[in-house]
Amino acid sequence: MGNEQKKDSDLSVYPNPASDYLTFDRAGYNPCRVELINSTGKTLISATLTIDEITGLSNLPNGVYILRAIYDDEVFTERLVIQN
Repeated sequence: MGNEQKKDSDLSVYPNPASDYLTFDRAGYNPCRVELINSTGKTLISATLTIDEITGLSNLPNGVYILRAIYDDEVFTERLVIQN
């Protein structure tokens, strides 16, 4: 994943494991670009958040995903577990 960094102090995502939604706790109000990637590398969700929540995760199969968020010119990457 190259030059990507995890910026714990500026962005946190919860709950993890998730079942239906994710909440993004961001420092400030800048938009956040978010991608949810499955284990084969396919991007399932790609969106720019202007609110602090993604819903509809219950439609995804249980498993481990990669959550990538671009926020304030930094890349935040986290392993996300979906458990419905």
